[in-house]
Amino acid sequence: MKSYFVLLLFVLASLTTSHDTAASQHCLAITECENKIAEIPLPTASGSVQGVPGKRGPPGAKGDQGMKGEPGDPCDVEDQLAGLINRLSRMENDQNAMKKQLARQSTDFPQQISDLKETVIDNEEELNDTNKQVTDIQSELTLGLDSLQKQHNATEQHLNQETAEFSRLEEELRKMQTQLAEEKLASQAQVFRLEEELRSTQTQLAEEKTLSQEFKKHLVNVTEKLTMHEEQHLNDTKEQVTDVQSDIVRSSCLDLINAGKNRSGIYEVQPRDGSSTLQVFCDMEVDGGGWTLVASVHENNIDGKCTIGDNWSTDQGTTGSTSSSSWSNTRIFGNVEGATSDDYKNEAYFNIPANDVMIWHVPNNNPSSQWSNLASLKYFTNNSFLTQYGSNLRDLYKNHFPMERQEEFSVAENLDKYTATFEEKSSYIRSAIPSFNSYTYDSNNNNQISDGGADMYDNGNKVFVRSASSDWHRVVYDATHHDTDWSVTSTTQTHPFLALMYIENLGGHQSYFEIKVESGTGADGSGSYSSYTGDLSYDDYNMKYKTYNVYGASDPSICEVYFVVYSREKGSIVSGSNFLTSNEWSSSSDNLVNSMRVNNNPRKVFLGYTLFSKSAGVIVSPTEVRNAMTSMLQFMTRVSKAEVTSQIQSSFHQNSNCSRMEESVVAPIIFHTGTKQTVTNRIPSAQQSLTTAGFIQLRALNSIGYPFAMCPGVKTDSCYPSAYCIGSISMIGANSRSYGDFTDGTSTFHNLNASVLIFTRN
Repeated sequence: MKSYFVLLLFVLASLTTSHDTAASQHCLAITECENKIAEIPLPTASGSVQGVPGKRGPPGAKGDQGMKGEPGDPCDVEDQLAGLINRLSRMENDQNAMKKQLARQSTDFPQQISDLKETVIDNEEELNDTNKQVTDIQSELTLGLDSLQKQHNATEQHLNQETAEFSRLEEELRKMQTQLAEEKLASQAQVFRLEEELRSTQTQLAEEKTLSQEFKKHLVNVTEKLTMHEEQHLNDTKEQVTDVQSDIVRSSCLDLINAGKNRSGIYEVQPRDGSSTLQVFCDMEVDGGGWTLVASVHENNIDGKCTIGDNWSTDQGTTGSTSSSSWSNTRIFGNVEGATSDDYKNEAYFNIPANDVMIWHVPNNNPSSQWSNLASLKYFTNNSFLTQYGSNLRDLYKNHFPMERQEEFSVAENLDKYTATFEEKSSYIRSAIPSFNSYTYDSNNNNQISDGGADMYDNGNKVFVRSASSDWHRVVYDATHHDTDWSVTSTTQTHPFLALMYIENLGGHQSYFEIKVESGTGADGSGSYSSYTGDLSYDDYNMKYKTYNVYGASDPSICEVYFVVYSREKGSIVSGSNFLTSNEWSSSSDNLVNSMRVNNNPRKVFLGYTLFSKSAGVIVSPTEVRNAMTSMLQFMTRVSKAEVTSQIQSSFHQNSNCSRMEESVVAPIIFHTGTKQTVTNRIPSAQQSLTTAGFIQLRALNSIGYPFAMCPGVKTDSCYPSAYCIGSISMIGANSRSYGDFTDGTSTFHNLNASVLIFTRN
């Protein structure tokens, strides 16, 4: 608008200047005409015009005055003057016309000026309105910009909050993924256990169905017999009364049946001349009869170990010597009628000569009149084996196969077989570490990894072992090193690498054992390093481990894991808060020297080292290490549990023969009620390779030398016969779960709601 106003002023000034210029030009023209008239010369007397130069005439012309006609011609002057006057008149007319025009223009100019001023005023008002609109728009823009800035700030704050929330959710996702991996591993173990429980339950249901059918048959038979033989029973009772009255007391149930007493029941016998009489239960049916009940084993509290009621494993008998095990002394306890309600042992156990043994499995808390019909298993020997061992059970356990702790079995002798099995099953552990780097064993001396592939090492993974009384020994891969009677170390060129030391330390003479690894790394000081520890437990076993990690370089990562595995329940001896130390530990990513030591005279402990790796410097995460070491711990337990597959379990036991059957008495049996298959069905499938049905084994030993009095119905090569055998001595300080009348391990094999009745016959 301002530019328009300036242009208007310029036009007005131009018009004014043009008008003034035209007027000036007219005035000059008039003045010029007047001057020209004044300059016209008047004629002289000689006929010439004075003061006016003219053109010369043609050659020969007279006067040569430059005027038309002859010199002094008055007509010519008049004509010229007339022409000039006409010309002047025309000029005057033109001047008058121009003056009129100028007068008109002078009259119109003020109006134009006035119109222009009004236009200027209008334009100024419009300019003011426009300025106001601009101001309003600027205000609105300012307000809009302020609002947009606030919105931007709010959006930026919200974005920051969303970013923080995303980071939190991302962290939770990582935790959930870790938890999911752990839960997956636990779920797999749970599935294995449930499958085993299902098989056990199916077997038990089948047996219970069979027992139910047999019970129904027995119930019918009992009802019939009670009716049919009531009178006979009365007569037998009268005969017993008559015998007592007439002082005719027999020495055993065999003597009674030979005297015509062919009804099973409670009789009074006198084992030896001069000894007191006692009441006993006699079976007069199985294999011709004559069997005397001498003892029963009853579990009243599986959670109580060597507590009240565990008469076979404690000194709680009512009479007799208390200096040795109830299996090998003259202590007696219980009463004949309550033999399925409590532990029972009478004088016939050690006073009546015997050749063979018979076993019944009878439900608890039933009267003696029902035992025979309710027994799920009845079996006996017929090879007179007792005659070789004093002709009674007390002499066998006292003088031939003492119920005392024996020399320990050396698991160390079989360590190379353990590591061979580990080599076969190492994929179970490796699968816990995705993208595992299978490094190369490339040393000619077979005692280090020179490079390992992709510059993982500069001569590394050099493993050393020692005990308190020996110097460092550098181990050779895929070999076994024995340190006298103290320990044995075996290594495997597997993925992962494993060096495993079994610390026997018989007598506990060595104060410590140690493993050390030295390595030059391909990282050469670049990248990062870290350490952390972990604790695991599985069944009765515990594991502590410590890692050293080199990662973040372009070379493959290194994850050294040092670990110790022990089980106080299985005889391990570790003590003190400082039983595990690291005397040497690195603090860089090159020239590694790391060690782990087990202190305080350890016994029966595994000390080991394994090597994990990933390519391109990727760290093996703590979760992956924990999952892999959990698999290793489960693998090392060697215990028949549902969480360990039967294939792995079978491999372990086949490769770790710790049978002590030659230190037991084993006799074949004949089944009267039940079969070998009935016994086998009670054994979990993963353990069946360790037992053989159709035998009775007396004084079975576990790997640490603790005895179990009897394995009813089976013989076993197991390192831990507590799963099948009954009647251990006190093991306080060793394995609390494996002693008592029944052990925790027998709950799947022996019905805890049934008592084991022991008969002998000569």
